[in-house]
Amino acid sequence: MWVTTDDLSLGLLARKEIAVSRMVLTISAKGRITGCMVPTPSQHLELDRHACALTMKRGRYKPARDGAGNRVESTDSRTVRWQVRKDWQPGFGQDKCRRSSPTPPAPQAAILCPSPAMAA
Repeated sequence: MWVTTDDLSLGLLARKEIAVSRMVLTISAKGRITGCMVPTPSQHLELDRHACALTMKRGRYKPARDGAGNRVESTDSRTVRWQVRKDWQPGFGQDKCRRSSPTPPAPQAAILCPSPAMAA
């Protein structure tokens, strides 16, 4: 998973609030994500942009191939969900949070975001 709830800065969402983005990614013939677009942005554009940036930085694909076996550009659709983790409490650190349990639960889904052109 390229984006998780660990990437959520405390204060961007209320405790029980959920944000969802549905994205379309452009993948190069080398398997790198070269574009990220949110056709219908969420109500939290900052989260959409943050998730796209993280996805483009962290994401990698096995390149798609055409009928002749040549690597080709492709697209993929992803849905990511942001939600404040139940075990987060106000505290300290870069995200101004600390976990109440020593072992974090499995990460929940997060979000992907619009390309820089859409953000303008």
